[in-house]
Amino acid sequence: MGMGNPLQAGTYFVGVISSTGVNPVNYTLVSRGIGTNFTIPVVNLPFANGVVTNLNLNGREAAYYSVVVPANTPNWKLRLANISGEALIAVEKDALPNVGAGGYAPTYLYGGRKLQKAGNEQYLLLPASGQSNLVAGTYYLLVASEGINPNSPYLGTNSSAFILTSYGVSAVTNLGTVGVADLLNTNTLQGGENALYRFAIPPGLPAVEVRLDNVTGSSYMTLGTGTNVVTPYNSYGYDGGVGYAWSSPTLITLPNPTVTNYSLTVQASYSGGAYPDAISTVHIRQMPATVLTFDASLNGGGLSNMANGVLLNGQSAFYQVVVPALLNGQPVIGWKLDVAQTAGTPKIRVRPGLLPDDYNSYDGTSPFATSEAITVPPYLTPGTWYVEVRGTGLTTYTLTSSNLQLNRPAWAMPVQGNSVTTTGLPPSGPLFGDTGVDTNGVALPTTDQGTDLAQGAFDYYAVTVPPGNIGVMRTRLDAISGNPNMYIRVGAASTLSHYQYGGYGATLYDRSLSASGGSEYGNWVPLNGRYEAYLTAGTWYLAVQAGGNSNVRYRLRLFTGIVNDLALNGGSAINQQMVAGDWLYYRVQIPTNAPVNWNVTFSQQLGDVVMYVRDRVPPGHATTTTDYRDWSNDSKNHGPYPSFDPPGTYALTTPPLRPGNAYFLGFRAINDATFSVSCNTNGGTIDYTNTVPFYTGLVNTTVPAHGQLKLRIDVPADGKRLILNFTNVSAFNMYLDQGSAPTLTTADNWYSSGSANPVLNQALYNVNGWP
Repeated sequence: MGMGNPLQAGTYFVGVISSTGVNPVNYTLVSRGIGTNFTIPVVNLPFANGVVTNLNLNGREAAYYSVVVPANTPNWKLRLANISGEALIAVEKDALPNVGAGGYAPTYLYGGRKLQKAGNEQYLLLPASGQSNLVAGTYYLLVASEGINPNSPYLGTNSSAFILTSYGVSAVTNLGTVGVADLLNTNTLQGGENALYRFAIPPGLPAVEVRLDNVTGSSYMTLGTGTNVVTPYNSYGYDGGVGYAWSSPTLITLPNPTVTNYSLTVQASYSGGAYPDAISTVHIRQMPATVLTFDASLNGGGLSNMANGVLLNGQSAFYQVVVPALLNGQPVIGWKLDVAQTAGTPKIRVRPGLLPDDYNSYDGTSPFATSEAITVPPYLTPGTWYVEVRGTGLTTYTLTSSNLQLNRPAWAMPVQGNSVTTTGLPPSGPLFGDTGVDTNGVALPTTDQGTDLAQGAFDYYAVTVPPGNIGVMRTRLDAISGNPNMYIRVGAASTLSHYQYGGYGATLYDRSLSASGGSEYGNWVPLNGRYEAYLTAGTWYLAVQAGGNSNVRYRLRLFTGIVNDLALNGGSAINQQMVAGDWLYYRVQIPTNAPVNWNVTFSQQLGDVVMYVRDRVPPGHATTTTDYRDWSNDSKNHGPYPSFDPPGTYALTTPPLRPGNAYFLGFRAINDATFSVSCNTNGGTIDYTNTVPFYTGLVNTTVPAHGQLKLRIDVPADGKRLILNFTNVSAFNMYLDQGSAPTLTTADNWYSSGSANPVLNQALYNVNGWP
């Protein structure tokens, strides 16, 4: 029953249960008592090159051995080789292993470390993590016979024969220092066996590759820094060791490697339900970072912006590129990398200052891209960058670096009322940009005036948006074939290849059209009407991408927003036609003495439209064609701020209407539609006609009981602080609101209920949320 305390005297019962079904079973039960004078025979084996052969060990019988592990021993290797049949081995320190043997290391005294698989058994004992040597002392080995052709948990037939070998210290092969000559070593391993290596990486190497060549069987390698042996990949056949940092059955790439010693373990690993024998060649080499020019215009002196290569599956190649701030006197707006292949699938990524790596997404490494990678500010900065090309399958590729260029000079968006200046387009507008017309003003020669674009690739365009624009830019993207998408960004080019900081951060586009197929319309408006009086002035970059899984053909057109003026009282527009997804706009001027009620009526003759309202700037698309902005987003006063559907008459009251502002009615077509709209007013006007000067303004008056005094203060652009001093003899309620008539409730920006001589001293700059 194993070692430990003696059994207690008494009666013990043994149960035997047949597991063969209904057929009777013949068996013989043998009880072997071991008295206090009986000693289990234990054969002592030398630590190094200790060999013992047993040619006849009956099934379930055990043979015991001991090995003394000396002090200062870095590891210990054992093998149990079967001559016939199968046998298992268990190892325990300072005690005989027993039936409790399992997965615990031999120093834990939990019955022993059991090793049991088909074929020969392998064992490698390594120092515990943090130690450099084994715990010295006597280790006991149990070899148990499983007979011939055992089928766990059942015993095989006849007996087993085996050879047990204690090899002593398993040699660690020192491959040397990585340098100009590749490091090579071939190992032949039995299933579960390990080969141990050590090598060093000197300063100055951009990257190092560790791979297994000419593999038969199932080799798996693990790698770590330092000189202590790293643990094998599979849990079979070892105890101890330090954890590995890298592992792979094929290759490990070390970009920007630490200058130190490295420990490598190669195991004949588990595969297909077994541990087959394995042969492989360890191949370690330094990897260059080949210099490429940023753009073909910089080629010369033996340098090129193109490179060719062949990669194994998972293998990488690295390149170095210096990105300039200016090219030919013009700012660099982006960097384009194209990778084409004749075999396999290459993917590319970049990193500033260091080679890209797999450690984490926060170290400046961009995500992988296939076919094309576009790198743009703020991630893109002038300086030295590194490119990685990684193969999937046996890959043959061509890498090309180039300056990101616009397909044509930027279009100029005119201020409403000004003429279109684009050559070949009508000066009267509203069309001011068209990819179907070349820079000479000539229509493209095909009927559809389309442009072809390869799958996944981008074409870049730009628009100069002027200050004081009407607040809407309309785009139309026609999908002649395939699925073109468009990404818009103000001030810099868009990209899908990376984020703000490379592998993380904000996406680098502001707005997008990314529906599938057909014509897409974007009516792009300011995101926040509280603070934006028009579209952000400057250069807007538009990137058309061939989305989906095919090449595309497209035509892009740009318009100033189509805005029609409508009279506040009595204005109308009849039978207005729209296509699905598009918008039409009507501008109505609200006077400073605004109407109490502004009534807007719209009807549908065909299809379905929804009406939106916004002041100062039009409603419309914000970031996508399903992200709408109207007065509810701006929320300048106290609402309500609905959109309007179904058709009918809707009364818009003051407040929340803001006197003295232009209001825009925006109609969005759910499907192709024809509609009509008209306006009228009723209820009189708000009568806030008494104006108090902002500077040194003074009002001295008497208000009758239950009467109202209505005042308006026009704050000039340089107004920094509003100071109001009231002197009132009797109780007085006062209400102040910015931009519209007060609601005469506590919802107003400021109020005073019945207070004597109230004072308001309110800063009007750097104020968050007031009013």
